[in-house]
Amino acid sequence: MTKSRASSRLSLNWYRDARVVALTDAVQGHTNAKAGVDVLLSRFERQVNRESILAPDERTRRAAHARRAYMTTLALKASRGAEKRRAARAAQEPADAGKK
Repeated sequence: MTKSRASSRLSLNWYRDARVVALTDAVQGHTNAKAGVDVLLSRFERQVNRESILAPDERTRRAAHARRAYMTTLALKASRGAEKRRAARAAQEPADAGKK
């Protein structure tokens, strides 16, 4: 493993760990992001209950499903983008290896 690849891997590990810590802090209420999180969550409740006719428990259940579907879509898009970047990098590496 080259030095640049090792340092980038270390950098990615640090970034991943920092994200885990930030998420844990947010879940435990150690951040001031509650207002933003509340707005995000209310978006899904408004989306599933536009006419305000659903009971609160049904609205909450449907909002949870809508949120899960949205997050799954985001994860799928991120995964496809990462795969494209990996493929582009792999296609570029043999060309770079011949130049050395």
